[in-house]
Amino acid sequence: MAITVKHQYVSAVPDGGDTNLVQPSDWNDDHVITGNNVRELLTANRTYYVRSDGNDSNTGLVDSSGGAFLTIQRPVDIILGTLDASLNPATLLGYQTTINVGAGTFVGASFVGPWPSQGSTIKINGAGSASTTITTSSSVACIFIYGSGLRVEVANCKLSSTSSFDNIIHCAKRSELTLTSCVIDPNATTWALYVLTGGYLNLITCEIIAGCEYAIFMDTNAGMFGRALTITGNPAWSNAFIYMDGYSSLLWGTFGGSITGSATGKQFSIYAGSVDSSGVGINLFPGDVVGTFSSASTYDGYFGALAVANGGIPTTTELPLAGTAGIFKDTSGGGVYLAYNDGGTIKYVTLT
Repeated sequence: MAITVKHQYVSAVPDGGDTNLVQPSDWNDDHVITGNNVRELLTANRTYYVRSDGNDSNTGLVDSSGGAFLTIQRPVDIILGTLDASLNPATLLGYQTTINVGAGTFVGASFVGPWPSQGSTIKINGAGSASTTITTSSSVACIFIYGSGLRVEVANCKLSSTSSFDNIIHCAKRSELTLTSCVIDPNATTWALYVLTGGYLNLITCEIIAGCEYAIFMDTNAGMFGRALTITGNPAWSNAFIYMDGYSSLLWGTFGGSITGSATGKQFSIYAGSVDSSGVGINLFPGDVVGTFSSASTYDGYFGALAVANGGIPTTTELPLAGTAGIFKDTSGGGVYLAYNDGGTIKYVTLT
């Protein structure tokens, strides 16, 4: 990238006769600085346009066939690679960059950070879920976000898995994604909304219209907030609506949030995580098979029991950390045990 700078002080001294010396006119000229790490400092919000009749050689700044980009990835690369949207003095937040996507079907985009403009949101705004569709490709989710400080919102789109790549969204590495007024159309093998390694997902007024393996898959300190979700068409979960592991956490609807509509399959499978249903209770998640959660998990403050074979008595495999305790149930129909890892030795009492 190149930027142009000019000295604030302008010299009125005329040039001398020796052209080998720096002259006052040289001082007064514009100076062009080029480099791979030079960023444009935004002083206002920025909007780029993507259209099905656009071209990636355009500027992207005009909503016309001769001005708009063709792909979503093109403005994403420009924003992440060349802009600094760090601070808006009026709000003390970053400036917002928006990608307005017109009607049509578009391949998704990858956001890979870190991005220096923390506090700034990058928004992809479609023309409505009936008009704008973002699809997966063979190598990327509809929306792939990976990198500390990245904050992305996707609104008014249909997100569809139409290829061998299973995830509708992939949010990881302490990034944050908000889905607003989006229709989610997974394929049968999809982990549709995949959140991991500190990623955080906000799900606001969205709809799922097809079944999959997992509608939501959370692992390794993932976080999620849900507001309103509609399930349409009685879809089937081949494994469960939601899977949680790695001490992930989910809060649903503190201000009147809900999940409406029916589905078949297991409601949840929570191995190591916590769920706060805001009072909705055990049937918050859609499905006709009651979910399960382990002793490393909580659901509305209640602890689960981890199923263990071989008589139900746990070992350091099921309870690996010294100083931790858990409740364990024999899968062969035996007793229930309260166990404690005492420096590598498992001590337990029989509850039933």
